[in-house]
Amino acid sequence: MQHERTEGLPGPGPGWAWLAGALALTLACSVDGGGGPASATSAAGGLGSTSGGTLTLSGTLPTSSSASGASVAALDRVRPGPSDVSAASTVLAFAADGTTWTAPVVGGAFSVAVDPGAAVGVVFAGSAGQFLGYLEPGNGISSLPLTDVASGVTRIDLGSLTAIGPALTPANPPLGTALPLTVAEQSVYVQFSGLFAGVVQNPDVDGNGVIDLLEGKYYHPYLTCWVDGGSFHGALRPTVDGTIGIQAFNLTLVANGTSDAASATVTGPAGSGIAGQACTITTASADNTTSYSLYPDPGSSLSAVPVAGSYVFSTGGGATLAITVPDQSDASSAIVIAVPTVALNADNTINSISWVCQTRSGAPIATPSALIRSFDLEIDHPIGTAVYSANNLAASESSQTLAGVGIPWDSTVGIHLAYTDLFQNRYVIAFTND
Repeated sequence: MQHERTEGLPGPGPGWAWLAGALALTLACSVDGGGGPASATSAAGGLGSTSGGTLTLSGTLPTSSSASGASVAALDRVRPGPSDVSAASTVLAFAADGTTWTAPVVGGAFSVAVDPGAAVGVVFAGSAGQFLGYLEPGNGISSLPLTDVASGVTRIDLGSLTAIGPALTPANPPLGTALPLTVAEQSVYVQFSGLFAGVVQNPDVDGNGVIDLLEGKYYHPYLTCWVDGGSFHGALRPTVDGTIGIQAFNLTLVANGTSDAASATVTGPAGSGIAGQACTITTASADNTTSYSLYPDPGSSLSAVPVAGSYVFSTGGGATLAITVPDQSDASSAIVIAVPTVALNADNTINSISWVCQTRSGAPIATPSALIRSFDLEIDHPIGTAVYSANNLAASESSQTLAGVGIPWDSTVGIHLAYTDLFQNRYVIAFTND
């Protein structure tokens, strides 16, 4: 297993200390191995390690691409226009952590073996590595949720693909069959995968005409969001208000395979209020990674979620990196809420905390591990002071026992239950004890 660095995450800004607390979010990315005909590399491991795949994706490309941009124009995203995908020579599948699998396109047919357990985008490249099209499996989803594969499925035959611009839709949609996410889970997946979808739809972030991953580079944006989850109101389980929402955000662009870290600014779309703002930069020399983070001031007039459109990062080394943020206006209603329940000892100290995952409207999330990578739990006592934290808990975990810790419940001011989703987005959810 390979791990990205663990980093303490600052709060979103003045006035939000009660929400951000002292929570240290962690992220672990794993790369699975196996056998198969496709080659694979990992961005998290420096874009150099190799492995095979155990789940085969296959299909047939159209003989030509439609020049119609009707469905493309309806999407508020910046991406290449229609191209002739019949000229594709390579299929490239890649996970959100930068792991890639490639295979040749022969006579318009492709078959690439990938590893299940991740969300995977599929794009097609020409002989010069240029981007020609991407797979859009349906329901507003632009990647394959291979975290939830039906039992016994080792091959997904997408059938003949139909092209409208660069978007390729399969004759055999796998959602709901080979990939059995529920309707509620699919809605959450659409929200979580929005920034990753932008990369799938335009995998040439640096704009040099070659798909980044084919050059040993990978640019991956993610959001961190702070959410007011509700209040306990004297009970042991908080009331989740149906109108709760994201209070603040920061946007980070992670650049794997490049060390251009001298400085950077970012300019957002019209209405974002972000024009030439300096980024906070962190580096990890071990895997040649640079992260550019934008921390808007939540006390300003900026919205609590980023305005949809193109965000251009200009680095001190002269690179221009353009990513697309999709419409986030419905983000608050589409996220997952991990709702805690507190159990007490006889002396009124906290014995354990368990949690269940649901949408804001209360729809249960049957398989959290299909959407979430890890949880972080923090107990604050007093405001902004963490007296207990458990980080990087597996998505399959749903409780923590605090044996011998002795934290009085009456003087506990709040609980943070945070999680990192499949796409590295982080949601810090605060529940106050009042």
